[in-house]
Amino acid sequence: MDIFQRLGVNVEFAPDQTCCGQPNFNAGLRVEARAIAEHTIRVFERTKEDIVTPSGSCAHMFRHGYA
Repeated sequence: MDIFQRLGVNVEFAPDQTCCGQPNFNAGLRVEARAIAEHTIRVFERTKEDIVTPSGSCAHMFRHGYA
């Protein structure tokens, strides 16, 4: 977050943001993973700007696992 602020980019962090659900998904706990994914989608649907994640595995889950 510090680098964005140094560049003058406003950063907001949703306090109800949680894990993407990939650990559950990879462990075969699909019902639990789906609940986490649905929560995450609801949180990020309120976002009007770009979403940045520092985690490649979370980005992959958002893009491919949520489909």
